Amino acid sequence: MEDLPKPAWSGAFTVFGVEVRCHVLDDGSRIVERESLAALLNAIPGGDRQLGSNEMDDLARWIHTGQLPEGQ
Repeated sequence: MEDLPKPAWSGAFTVFGVEVRCHVLDDGSRIVERESLAALLNAIPGGDRQLGSNEMDDLARWIHTGQLPEGQ
């Protein structure tokens, strides 16, 4: 049986007030927890919520490059 990748980093981004739990595996894969993604999709603004500065940019940058925001 093959060895499964193991977590190398775990953390969270806060977007629309939702804690989006994320992980980097030792093979370089980046994972967003299913429950976090569902909560984020449910929280997408319908016009009455404001996106905090750089929240979505930080998450998108991490998804595409693995770069963490300062302080993480």
